[in-house]
Amino acid sequence: MTILLPEIIAAARRSRLIGSDVAPDRETQRLPVAEAVRSIALQGQVPTEALYRAVAEARGMQYLDCETATPSLDDARRLPEPLLRRGALLPCLAEGETVLAVADPDDRAACATALQILGRGVSICLADPVALRMASRRTLRLLGRDRPSGEQEDTVALLDRILLEAYLRRASDVHLEPGDDGMRVRLRIDGDLHCFLENLDRDEAAGLVSRVKVLAGLDIAEQRAPQDGGFHYRVPGSDEARIELRAATIATRTGERATLRLLGTARELSGLDGIGMEPDDLRAFRAAIQRPHGLVLVCGPTGSGKTTTLYAALREIARPEINLMTVEDPVETRLPGVAQVQVTHGGKLRFDGAIRSLLRHDPDVMMVGEIRDFETADIAIKAAMTGHLVLSTLHANTAAGAITRLLDLGCEPYRIAATLLGVVGQRLVRRLCERCREPIADGFGPGSCARCLGTGYYGRVGLFETLWIDEELSRRIAKGHSEEELGRAGRDLVADAQRKVETGTTSVEEVRRAIYLDS
Repeated sequence: MTILLPEIIAAARRSRLIGSDVAPDRETQRLPVAEAVRSIALQGQVPTEALYRAVAEARGMQYLDCETATPSLDDARRLPEPLLRRGALLPCLAEGETVLAVADPDDRAACATALQILGRGVSICLADPVALRMASRRTLRLLGRDRPSGEQEDTVALLDRILLEAYLRRASDVHLEPGDDGMRVRLRIDGDLHCFLENLDRDEAAGLVSRVKVLAGLDIAEQRAPQDGGFHYRVPGSDEARIELRAATIATRTGERATLRLLGTARELSGLDGIGMEPDDLRAFRAAIQRPHGLVLVCGPTGSGKTTTLYAALREIARPEINLMTVEDPVETRLPGVAQVQVTHGGKLRFDGAIRSLLRHDPDVMMVGEIRDFETADIAIKAAMTGHLVLSTLHANTAAGAITRLLDLGCEPYRIAATLLGVVGQRLVRRLCERCREPIADGFGPGSCARCLGTGYYGRVGLFETLWIDEELSRRIAKGHSEEELGRAGRDLVADAQRKVETGTTSVEEVRRAIYLDS
């Protein structure tokens, strides 16, 4: 491959994918380019695709994602088989037209041969060489020119590649989804599912699911009943990157499906300063979690980042002289210095029973993963009244609605008024990529660049509404004032969303999806 490592690094720095601190050592420089690129990707914690996209930008070329591109089988049949078998180029369909994906645009002989056969009007696109090689191999199989060999090694390497890219792309979940035309692999990134691989054949699909089962300690022979387990995975090529995964399998009409949840790999929203809360609210939140006792609630729908906000709060207040304990279902991220207890299903350890047990261990701060019923709410409020700081989540659509929810569960108004310090209501939206966002009439819109892999978004940020309890509001709660009256004393979610649109933090489309479609 003529594209050399220095060109890739220079392009990545121009695209602000990596900093000057990321540089190849002597050992990396001696590796083949594809392996060296993986090493650089791990150092900079960026997807390998982003590095090749940066090269395409620098050269003024179009980039083609071979993982999801549709090969043009008719055109592939016309090319010499040795050219395809090298994995250096592949004719694909893009927007109804044939393009030639190449790993090395400087390989003039191979490009000229292909263009002479396909036609001079076919445009050349740069592709990730590893993805191109895999796509070429799948194309040969579709053409009946290749027979699988060493399937076990292929399956191991394929899962390694999927998990590596899931880690580098900041994915929270990996979906292995069988279909009528083969298996596709999708990654959930910043809350949205993105296709990573398509049309894996039945042998590859079965091998992937079996490999997951082996790693997760599941029964390979059982293909009808749902199973779940977990395992730890060290990212190949990295001494430090280690992923904890939860695995679940279930039988579907088209085959066995597996879903992997990546735990503790998020590199966003790790501290309170990064969650996107307004300065006044952030000061109030920090003051609340420094109080010696009381109840702080975070509310919102499933997937709105409630637990992430509480984890950020625990990281902020954690210090050797206080005892922090949590009760969760399940424990999603390991927090150093915090005793984390996971509730179990089947009635052996429920939230209320776990909290009672924790109170015997002299906690200063307790985090309750979720208040679901009266028993949990009652013991949490009693703990807050007896000298403990309790942080918890609650399913409610608004901050003021959290108080109504506690009342619906059977909690006494005067106890809520006496213990509640504040409520944070939140949603999650995708953050516009700062490098390529484009100004529009009512704010900013998504662009396309190497950093965001052409999506226009990079990372997520919270939209917040808050209700901080002072003496006057406490009296209103005790007297049973309505949710609407209580809500007037807080900060509005829509106003926070408008500010983030105006400053280019997110887009109007993201706000509409987060606020209006789930309410």
